[in-house]
Amino acid sequence: PATDRSRRQQNANPPAQRSEWVMWVGNVPSDATHDELWRFLNQEPSPGSTSSAAAEDAWAGVLSIFLISRSNCAFVNFQSEAKLLAAIQHFNGQPVRPNDPRCPRLVCRVRGRDDDLKAGVGGQRSAGLHVRWIRGQKRKARAQALALGDQSRSASSHSGSGSGSYASTSSSIFTQYFPKRYFILKSLTQKDLDISVEKGLWATQRHNEATLDQAYRTSKEVYLIFGVNKSGEFYGCARIAERLPGNPFKVQWVRTERLPFYRTRHLRNPWNHDREVKVSRDGTELEPSVGQALLDEWD
Repeated sequence: PATDRSRRQQNANPPAQRSEWVMWVGNVPSDATHDELWRFLNQEPSPGSTSSAAAEDAWAGVLSIFLISRSNCAFVNFQSEAKLLAAIQHFNGQPVRPNDPRCPRLVCRVRGRDDDLKAGVGGQRSAGLHVRWIRGQKRKARAQALALGDQSRSASSHSGSGSGSYASTSSSIFTQYFPKRYFILKSLTQKDLDISVEKGLWATQRHNEATLDQAYRTSKEVYLIFGVNKSGEFYGCARIAERLPGNPFKVQWVRTERLPFYRTRHLRNPWNHDREVKVSRDGTELEPSVGQALLDEWD
């Protein structure tokens, strides 16, 4: 419905009161509301739970809360560094719903100013991985040409690669060299992915949107390989079917059969410090040959 879509878009905007002192909170229940989280973080200390001075710090100073329900996390802005650190010390490891044994314990940490640039696809983009990959492919092509004794092909390849400087990854470079791109996306629960299969929609974290949108605009196919945290398997894969934003955006599911991690142990991602593909953050991009090999495991 239109109201649901507008509500999601509104929640994707940064809070009105932002500060230098931000706490990232993970393991927030997917059905938690802004009001529920606000009450939890501003609750009065129970009698005798801590000293009055510490309690005053731990239960005060919240300016605003930016809740990202789809990603089961939130960003909390505080009045001062002291209140931020006191809150982390108190709330880390606490469940939002202490009377519900199924409610996970929160993970709280300091949110750095440049974390958005380093997170998910943003960190890979700033590292120049695509430019280095192109240069590597050209070197391989020259080496193969020399091995075959095709000097004319080698000279042509050398002149073509040496004349251009890839200081940045422009749209034309992506269009020419990356007809297919592959990304790992994470979900805290299988239920969210089941709903995505049913409705053909997915919502990602805001810092992933720009790169996924560019991938959709400049590549013929963009594959999203989904996993549920701590499930030990990939849930399935889908193709992006429309531009971002908005959020949620349309996806076309290609595979929904589970792929256990033991079948992918031989696949390592050079674009993620050569780690196994299962060791990925939400938004991690796979080197193209590795991404295709991962998709082939479903066949």
